[in-house]
Amino acid sequence: MGLINRIQEFGKEKGIPSANKFWQITGLPRATAFRLWRDRSIYPDRGSVEVICKKLNAQPGDFLNYVEEADEIS
Repeated sequence: MGLINRIQEFGKEKGIPSANKFWQITGLPRATAFRLWRDRSIYPDRGSVEVICKKLNAQPGDFLNYVEEADEIS
């Protein structure tokens, strides 16, 4: 499975109700902010991770999780 983007869940925990508000707070390009908010399979690039961490007082592990696939576990 790999990485799971949980930006929307994390944002809601921080009181951010929507993709639009996430975009306004982070200042990321609008398309990037909306895509990251809506699609759990999209991962932020390094620059976006840095912006999210700075603007939301977060660590990458707060909004990205790593989950191993059952086939990979031996």
